[in-house]
Amino acid sequence: MPGVRARWSTAELTVEWRLPAEVPNPTLQLLLLRAGPTGVLSETREIDVAASAGLLTLAAEGIHSVRVAVGRRGARGFVPLARG
Repeated sequence: MPGVRARWSTAELTVEWRLPAEVPNPTLQLLLLRAGPTGVLSETREIDVAASAGLLTLAAEGIHSVRVAVGRRGARGFVPLARG
């Protein structure tokens, strides 16, 4: 069953995903929210990964919350197959 989840601490973010093996070269899409002195700051990242399932850990200091999706890029942009 396709799925994706994110876990984070004050210093790092870990994303775990699983898609069917026939989905080649998926993309992770991350929305990172940080609480800063001037309010909430948002950052979007897209990361290409080589495997249909895996675990990725990134430095992510000051993260308040995260939304994550895994899918593929199509002619019209990112197509999510699972969200977390």
